[in-house]
Amino acid sequence: MRVLSFFLVFFCLILSPLSAADPDQILEQLYSEVLSHDIVQGEYIQNKVLRKINHTISSRGTFVIEAGHGILFNVKEPFASDIVVGRDRLVQRMPDGTVSIMDGSENAIFRQMADIVSSVFMNDLQQLKKNFDVSVEKKDGSYVISLIPFDSLLHGAIPLIVIGVSDAVDSVLLHEGNGNTVEYIFSGHTYPERLGEYEESLFSLQ
Repeated sequence: MRVLSFFLVFFCLILSPLSAADPDQILEQLYSEVLSHDIVQGEYIQNKVLRKINHTISSRGTFVIEAGHGILFNVKEPFASDIVVGRDRLVQRMPDGTVSIMDGSENAIFRQMADIVSSVFMNDLQQLKKNFDVSVEKKDGSYVISLIPFDSLLHGAIPLIVIGVSDAVDSVLLHEGNGNTVEYIFSGHTYPERLGEYEESLFSLQ
């Protein structure tokens, strides 16, 4: 499977503008109060919409975000597997114990998507601003962060990323260059102080 499709397995446009609020201040507040946890876990649903054939592919499971390692997706449906998305590699472990490792250190799209993971979920606002034109708007008591990539290669693949934030990251919607969309819906957020043994074993896979 291609690196990009792995990440899009990884991460409403009618919005009311913020009134009397500085977008930079809003972002600083969100990152200091909402996105500053070292470990976040919960449940997710992924919906990939294939525009040309008007078909949606869905999967679900649980996730763990750890600031020093990346994101772990424990996929439960439609097929069980564990997927670890790090800064320079992607690791997939199947129920039979088979492990596949994809080195993304030399792949530009992989690196850009890894930057999204680190900057959005790992409390790195400066990295986010370095790589994206960032805007923030308010909708029904929550905030919507829109990201437009500066990098032309990434912009061609994913021209827009929309993140919904309330007291946690609620959703990530990726608009692909071919018209398809991939949306992650997150729920049941908890913030443990440390990883469990199972999660540590998966993050340590090399």
